[in-house]
Amino acid sequence: MKSTRRIAVAVAVSLTCLPLAACGSGGGQESTEVGESWSEIERLASTEGEVTIYSSQVPDSLNGLEKAFEAAYPEIDLVVIRDTDTALAPKVEAEAQTNQQVADVYVSASEPWILAHQDLMVEVAGPAYDDAAYDKKMFSPRGTDFAVGAATPAIGWNTDLLPKGLTSYEDLLKPSLSGKFGIMDGTISASLSDFYGYLGELYGDDFLDELAAQEPRFYPSSVPMGEALASGEIAASNFVSIPQVEAAKANGAPVDWALIDEPWGTPYQALIVKGSAHQNAAQVLANFMLTPEGQAAIAKNVASVLPDIDGAVAFAGDLRQPDPKRIEADAVAKFNEIWQEIFGG
Repeated sequence: MKSTRRIAVAVAVSLTCLPLAACGSGGGQESTEVGESWSEIERLASTEGEVTIYSSQVPDSLNGLEKAFEAAYPEIDLVVIRDTDTALAPKVEAEAQTNQQVADVYVSASEPWILAHQDLMVEVAGPAYDDAAYDKKMFSPRGTDFAVGAATPAIGWNTDLLPKGLTSYEDLLKPSLSGKFGIMDGTISASLSDFYGYLGELYGDDFLDELAAQEPRFYPSSVPMGEALASGEIAASNFVSIPQVEAAKANGAPVDWALIDEPWGTPYQALIVKGSAHQNAAQVLANFMLTPEGQAAIAKNVASVLPDIDGAVAFAGDLRQPDPKRIEADAVAKFNEIWQEIFGG
C-alpha cells in the first residue's frame, strides 16, 4: 500500500464533461474535467494519480479497501484519512467554504449531515452504480450520496464471564448482570436515539427504564466498550463493533458477539466532494467500492450493499435502518430529555 494514511470512501461517476475547480491536497491546482466516457474517466484518473478519502468506517475496512483498490489501480494512490464524523464533517465544510478541498470523497454515518449538505456533492453515475445488482432506489434515492455499507452493532460478551453468551438485548435484564454490562450513551448521536427507539419497538416502552434499573456502565463509543469487554471490566455490551470483536478474538481475547433476527444498522453514505482536485479518481474509487471486489474489501464483518458478499455479516437491505422521523432535530432533542430523566445527568 502506497499511502501510510488509512481511510476509505466511496462515490460515483458523472459521465458529463464538467469543468471543476480543483484545489485538492496542495491547493491552487488547475481545474480538471470529468471524462465523457468511463474509459476516459479511468484514463484521466490515472493521470491524476491520487485520491483522498475521509471516512468514519472502521480501520479494518479502510485498510482492506486501500489494499484492494491499489492492486486494481496501481497508478492511483489512495490516501486514507479516518476519524469520527464529528471531526471529519466540519473539515469537509471548512474546505468547501475556503475552496481548499482536500477530501475527494467523504463517507459518513450521519444521515442528518448528509441531508443538510447536498450542495457539497456531485451526481452519481458509473458502471457499478448503474448495475442492477446495486439497488439505487434503496441505497441512493437522491442520486448524489449513496450507501457503500452499513455498521451493524451487535450484542457482545466476555466468554470467560458469560460462557453461554447472550441471544437478545433482553438478556441484559437478567439480575446476574446488574452493574456488569455496558451500554452506549444514547445522547451522543441522532442514530443512537433511533437505536434505542428501535429497542423500544422490540421490547416495549419500558425497556429503557428496565435497563436503567440494571445500573449499566456508559461508554462514549463502541471502541472503549469493546476494550472493556475484552479486559473483563464488563461482562456484556449492547453495542459492539463486530470487526473490533473479531480482531480481538484473533488475538486471543475472550469475546464473542451475536446479531438478533431483526438487526439494526446505520448506513455509511458516500459522496463525491464538489470541486475537489481528483474528480476522475474519485469516480473510479466510488465505482470500485460498489463492485463485488470492493465490497469484499470494505464489508468484511459489516453489512454489504451487494448480496452474497463473502465475509459480510448481513445484507444492508435486510437491516432495520434509522427512521428519518426519529433522527430529526426536534425528535432527538426530545429523546435526549427522556434519556436524562431515566438515566440522570
